Amino acid sequence: MRAQYGKSAVAGYERDISLRYLGYATDNGAYYYYHTEDGVNYEETLEDVHDYAEKIGVPYKYILIDSWWYLKGAGSGVKDWTEQPDVFPSGFQAFHERTGWALWLHNRRWSVDNVYDEANGGRYTFLRGRDDLDDGEYSVPNDQRLWDDLMLNKSTSGMQIYEQDWLYNEFHGVSQLLQSPTLAREWLLQMGKGADKVNAAIQYCMEIPKFVLQSLEIPAVTQARASDDYHPGKVDDCEWPTCQWYQGHSALLLQAVGLAPSKDDFWTTADQPGNPKYKPTDVETHSEFLGAVAAYSTGPVQPADAVGKSDADLILRTSTGGGLLLQPSRPMTAIDACFLQEALGGDAGPKPRYRHLCPVLSTHTALPNLPKFLHVMSAQLAADYMLTASDVAADVTPGADYVFWRAADSPRRAAASGVSVSVIAAARAGDDFTVTLPACRADDFGLLHAAPLLALGGGDRAALLGEVAKFVPVASQRVRSVTAGGGALSVAVAGEAREEVTLVFYDEETGATPTATCTLSEAGTATVTFGPEATACTCA
Repeated sequence: MRAQYGKSAVAGYERDISLRYLGYATDNGAYYYYHTEDGVNYEETLEDVHDYAEKIGVPYKYILIDSWWYLKGAGSGVKDWTEQPDVFPSGFQAFHERTGWALWLHNRRWSVDNVYDEANGGRYTFLRGRDDLDDGEYSVPNDQRLWDDLMLNKSTSGMQIYEQDWLYNEFHGVSQLLQSPTLAREWLLQMGKGADKVNAAIQYCMEIPKFVLQSLEIPAVTQARASDDYHPGKVDDCEWPTCQWYQGHSALLLQAVGLAPSKDDFWTTADQPGNPKYKPTDVETHSEFLGAVAAYSTGPVQPADAVGKSDADLILRTSTGGGLLLQPSRPMTAIDACFLQEALGGDAGPKPRYRHLCPVLSTHTALPNLPKFLHVMSAQLAADYMLTASDVAADVTPGADYVFWRAADSPRRAAASGVSVSVIAAARAGDDFTVTLPACRADDFGLLHAAPLLALGGGDRAALLGEVAKFVPVASQRVRSVTAGGGALSVAVAGEAREEVTLVFYDEETGATPTATCTLSEAGTATVTFGPEATACTCA
């Protein structure tokens, strides 16, 4: 279907800044969701966020500005999609120029009294919805001019991403969309064409599967929400169908149609009092887990902390020093055995602590001319599970030999030293292995990795375990190539100018895990050479 409609995930990645770089969010669950610093407006608050991020070395490239900035009308729908003067007195363009951040702008459903509708004195045609809903009538634009003008207006102020929220509400709230076989398609196509004209990306939120499938015709749609809204301290509240972090099922559909799954924002430290929307008991004790989930989603990574409350080290485990996200080659998804377990019960697959949630997820990193690097996450796993090659067949290379490893003790403690790893098994064939995944919850979630053993010559073999301080230790955004032969592994890496990069290797003969630390050149590149005799860095 992607070939039929010309939908390209690569083009979406290149178009959408949030799929490539760190960003800051003010979405539901964020500290500054409908809340500012004391005595100042939103513009000043977010300028403080920008200055704080620069101070602690967190290189956000964009900001998600949620629904608090525009005027609401009937039924709390959008009346005027313009930044209000008491919220952004200087306007979006001035804020964009001051911070250098691209803007991700949220939109909800349209109110029937919106200022754009011809029926209200505006210039554009709208479809009116039903009047038997608790929160009033719904309406949607049916006019290409509206989308062209809307997107152009905001793109000149710095918008690069348009978020259309409340999708299924609008669809079910406007009877014409339910009765016509073409109107809903036209609505979404018009939105996409407007975004195309300014090269903006679109995120679908509160979408149902038909919207996901429709996105095949719309190049501007690059991602869709795959998890529920975030709320601090609610990781363990995961009863179907609401779960703020789980996307193992949804990601299967989204990746199939070329969309990136999007996890909502998260706090990176536990206690952030002051926003009356959250109770004193709303503390986040699973920040590391949420960071890992975001990193493996291949979608946005969006901390949402108060000024003075960010864990910069944790945030930078998801990216290079310049904010480029370090990601696997596809989203982490549920393994097939989870569906067998749900259908058959017994010991057909891994046992979840919550129904309809797969506690074992897998993905891989693909590098040129190499076997795949495997990554497996376990969380909310009720009993030990024996992972087999068939569970992750799509994420390993048959015929290759692997070394299986995980960070010693826990992902968090290993990252503190940057080099502490525990080798689980070595020289296991990619199409014939078993590894035990211990039972766990979210606070002691597991990350298991497998790196291919590569022949150096003379019977010696070694493996690149990677940048073990990062959630995704081997990512194509960092590791550009690996060459084996002549008695050594040669690893070309990239990042920011003068950035320090530490790689860990595995020596099959000795079982050792030596490290090499390089300072990248002014061009942001280096070559790390590892062999049984020595490890050397060449920066160029």
